Amino acid sequence: MIRTVVLAGLVTAAVGGVAGTGAFAVSAPVPIDPSSPLYIPIGAPPPPGPGVSFGSNCPAVAQTAFAVLEFVDGNGHVYGPSTNPPTNGANVEGSAYWLGFEGNELVYAYFGHAHAWFGQNVNPTGNAQQVFAQTVMFHGTSVDDSTQSLDVQASFGGTQSASGNQNGWGHLKVTC
Repeated sequence: MIRTVVLAGLVTAAVGGVAGTGAFAVSAPVPIDPSSPLYIPIGAPPPPGPGVSFGSNCPAVAQTAFAVLEFVDGNGHVYGPSTNPPTNGANVEGSAYWLGFEGNELVYAYFGHAHAWFGQNVNPTGNAQQVFAQTVMFHGTSVDDSTQSLDVQASFGGTQSASGNQNGWGHLKVTC
């Protein structure tokens, strides 16, 4: 089963004057709607290391804040589960905010173009084999300072064999 969703004109509640502490506080109004299915919690980034890098121009908060991707328009589709065992996935692209939170405080916000995809496939023989993966890409500018940009490229996933062995992979590159 394939469902196509057109996201143009999504309306979310604007939160004006949200301010953070420190040099990277957000002062411009940013739509925030955690109840929207297009509000995608990404999480706090892993520390720099193999497969994880942050540009030298990125503020320290970009390496610690809980990230959220919120689409405000674009196109997407959701597929599955139409088979047994299920194959599931979703694909969405369009205009979005990349938001950073420390607790409940919005500490950075960028607006630009994003693409997010996830998929899962379970072996049709009925054993426990499965594969899952996600990719996220974003390019935008700060809502407070159009000279500040953010680029995010991330992919991660894993497999589980019929005998239960698991492996995974991950990649995160953030440039500012």
